[in-house]
Amino acid sequence: MPYIAGDMRTIIYIAAWWLAGCGGSTPTEPFSPVLLTQVHYEGLAGAVRVDSVFWDARGWTPTAGNHFEISGRYGLTFRNLADQPVEVRYDLRFLDLDGFFIDVFNPFNLPLRLAPGQAWRDGGDYTIRTDDPRALDLLQTMLVHVVVQKAQ
Repeated sequence: MPYIAGDMRTIIYIAAWWLAGCGGSTPTEPFSPVLLTQVHYEGLAGAVRVDSVFWDARGWTPTAGNHFEISGRYGLTFRNLADQPVEVRYDLRFLDLDGFFIDVFNPFNLPLRLAPGQAWRDGGDYTIRTDDPRALDLLQTMLVHVVVQKAQ
């Protein structure tokens, strides 16, 4: 078998992936992995709860040096269950089908400051980076890592 340079392998994979999703009326969704969410809390135990989570992965873009960017949207609702104001910091950790780490997204405008009993909806667009062109197909879990502390 002849040697194929890394750039050419990437181009062949992208072309095959694109062709597999085109040319028919049958949707490809049945073969897409189910997107899962996990929430991990750190700090003040039980002070904040994530009431709802939404996320999707819209697509990917090749970038320089055989790297790829996966983009999508997310939304989270935090609820302060404590009788005191708290600060919430969080990041989004993306994992593949086997639970291996792909990348982390750190949102801007943190910490969130929540008054007692207050609910807050946060979210927006995210971008993660990878070297593996199959990462969008393998992306399955968004782990929300939440750190809660007393408000300063």
